[in-house]
Amino acid sequence: MAEESPSIEDIIDRRYEDLLRFVRYRIRDTAEARDIAQEAFLRLLRRNREELIDRPEAYLFRIAANLAYEHRLRNRRQVSDGAKWIDEATDDSRSPETRVEDQERLKRVDEAFSKLPPLPRAALLLQRRDGLTYDEIAEQLGTTKHMVKKHLTRAMAQCRAALLEDDE
Repeated sequence: MAEESPSIEDIIDRRYEDLLRFVRYRIRDTAEARDIAQEAFLRLLRRNREELIDRPEAYLFRIAANLAYEHRLRNRRQVSDGAKWIDEATDDSRSPETRVEDQERLKRVDEAFSKLPPLPRAALLLQRRDGLTYDEIAEQLGTTKHMVKKHLTRAMAQCRAALLEDDE
């Protein structure tokens, strides 16, 4: 006698918390993990209507793993977009005036960054350069998520103030 596959509703009831932990472990953001888990269930529901799936729970976790991976890639791209400005500042094809302005601005950012206290500077580097989440930064720096937010706010405010000060 063949074993009957569980319904999608049964899988949702039984595996929601497991799936949420699975995704949260991968992206370290509870709110985003909930969204990804919900999207994974929706995709499973849509797929289940179209074709028969042998192991729906395994398929569900594969969907969630792929969504978490895509989320991490998007976040890394956002961090690298900030680095794109630096690349543009050193681009030889831009007008000499624009390059000089960009180089001066880059110098001001570098000076402001070097004046930051060690923890705000480290938090900013870990977030912008390495693409780490608040939780990951807190773990790296041996502090709390709340303090990471404070360090990042302070670092950004000081860098912004240095740029505005020189633009006036």
